[in-house]
Amino acid sequence: MNIGLISYSLGGICFAVLSILLVTSWQGRIQGGLLVLASITSIFWNGIQAYEAIYYSIPASILVATDIIKLSAWIIFLLGLLNNRESNILPAWGKKALYLTCLAALCYSIFVYFNEMDIGFPGYYYTLLLYSMLLLPLIGLVLVEQLYRNTQSEQLWAIKYLFLALAGLFIYDIFLYSNNILFKEINRELWESRGGVYALLVPLIAISAARNPQWSLGVHVSRNVVFYTTSLVSVGVYLLVISISGYYIKIYGGGWGTFAQILFVAITGIIMSVLFFSGHVRARVKQFVGTHFYSYKYDYREEWLRLMRILSASHDEGMPLQQRVIKAVSQIVESPGGCLWVKMENELYVPVANWNMTVSEKAILSETTDFIHFIRSHQGVVNIYEYNKYPEKYENLDLPDWLKELNKAWLIIPIVLGEELYGFIIILQSIGIVEQSWEDSELLRTVGQQIASYLAQQEVAQKLAETRQFDAFNRLSAYVVHDLKNVVAQLGLVVSNASRHKDNPEFMADAITTVESAVSKMNRMLAQLRKSRFTDESISRVSLNSLLQTVVKQRANIAPVPTLALPDKEISIELDSERMASVIEHLVQNAQEATPAGGEVNITMQGEEGMVIIRIEDTGSGMDKEFIRKRLFRPFDTTKGNAGMGVGVYESREFIHQLGGAITVESEVGKGTVFSIRIPYVSRDNRDGQ
Repeated sequence: MNIGLISYSLGGICFAVLSILLVTSWQGRIQGGLLVLASITSIFWNGIQAYEAIYYSIPASILVATDIIKLSAWIIFLLGLLNNRESNILPAWGKKALYLTCLAALCYSIFVYFNEMDIGFPGYYYTLLLYSMLLLPLIGLVLVEQLYRNTQSEQLWAIKYLFLALAGLFIYDIFLYSNNILFKEINRELWESRGGVYALLVPLIAISAARNPQWSLGVHVSRNVVFYTTSLVSVGVYLLVISISGYYIKIYGGGWGTFAQILFVAITGIIMSVLFFSGHVRARVKQFVGTHFYSYKYDYREEWLRLMRILSASHDEGMPLQQRVIKAVSQIVESPGGCLWVKMENELYVPVANWNMTVSEKAILSETTDFIHFIRSHQGVVNIYEYNKYPEKYENLDLPDWLKELNKAWLIIPIVLGEELYGFIIILQSIGIVEQSWEDSELLRTVGQQIASYLAQQEVAQKLAETRQFDAFNRLSAYVVHDLKNVVAQLGLVVSNASRHKDNPEFMADAITTVESAVSKMNRMLAQLRKSRFTDESISRVSLNSLLQTVVKQRANIAPVPTLALPDKEISIELDSERMASVIEHLVQNAQEATPAGGEVNITMQGEEGMVIIRIEDTGSGMDKEFIRKRLFRPFDTTKGNAGMGVGVYESREFIHQLGGAITVESEVGKGTVFSIRIPYVSRDNRDGQ
């Protein structure tokens, strides 16, 4: 058996097939042309070596020269890759030096090839060739290593197999020629095996060529041809392995050798038959072929932009998001319609939207059903047509009865959020795609995950909006209850003192005034409830002197009685007198409640630098700095238990801020508190002088 002939013939055939694919799909790019040149050079090299394996008539220097030609072609291809990269792996002069080195070696090899028969070369020429053969693969290996190291991770997927193939080619030659230099002779077994080793590297080069459209090499062969060729080669390799194994079983099996051989072949034949007729295995092989030998079916950038446009489309304002989700998924595979199921709070998957598709009212699934469990665990697209033909591929999944009756239902796409099954979409049979590919499934599965985040975000936004509505309602209710509490407190004082002072005319006059004030506050509160809590309809110029005197008079029946110190000039401000009075009264009330009967509550007002400053000072229990910083102005936080709402100080600060002013607090535990209100003012004297 001529091993060299078989090895190099196999290598030549593999590179010939690769060259045909590359030439027929070449679109004129330089990098693709360099790859074609390197592949054709490898055919030439394998042919020379196969001829030598038959006739043993070619001088060694010519054989080595053809090796240099082959290696130079692959190194020039790598240098072309290097020039296409935006990197500083090699300076410009380094690239030129490598080009010149390869060119010199190439020219020298061609010169040797064409003159060896006529001119006798001294021995050192052959030695120089051998060292050239050791230098060139070293250069190639360094280039492969640097290109691999400096390739971005997202681009590595497309080119890693090329690096593996060329690294294997260069390493084998380094090993071969270093062994030759070391032992002064060529190892014939290593020399003859090179063709077969190179043949094994051809598929890796083809995969990288198919994955790199920038080379303009649209390597494409009929999917059925590649599928059946792959299957045939796999079966051949399988039978070869079985034959060799059976042979050695017979040789070393002793008396049981023949029996063991027959039993082994029968078992392996049964296994091969089962695998051959398995729909699951067939689908796996098709997916492998489609993944590694074909360009992508979709322009993923365009698909993703289209998906984003549909999900956030303003032109589909009449179509809710859930319907747009179905539309976006359906249009990817040219489906005319579909339906969306979403998991509800009661652990049921319910159809919530449809697009050009109707489903039965029974189409509701519990989280505990086998169907939902299968989709959640596999998280892959289910092809209903494929399921009907090959149920074993889906582990004998049991579809619901209503789904089996659903006309033209085609794909079930899971919508997965994290590890949870948020829902799923069922779409109708495509009008353009006859057979679903692995790429369709992967794209739809990925789109399902993206859609899940959109739907979940919308759900959270809706819940947040509802929460804000309830929060606004609760907040308004708290303000209403707070105002009612103050009104009830005023009326309660009248009721508690009526039995003792009902015959006192002054008491009755004060009681009527208090009731009138309570009625006024209630009417004002009802008017605000009809519109908005913070709509100021009664803004007018108010005398703060008179306002403070009125508040002090209303709080004079509670100990300690507040005192008031006013400036000589009257101070007027445009504001809502009712709300301003409520702010002052609330702060005075808090001061009285925090101060024992023998203490003091003092109110002062003064003007300075365009601001009016109202101070409410008490000698009560005081507050620590931590409480003032974290809790005092925090809404719905109270220290009065059920007696307080925790909105009085917060609302007071908000109102003063609306006036362009501020409230500051100075307090010390056990020594009292000072509330200072600063707001812009306009004095009557200034107003009259304008």
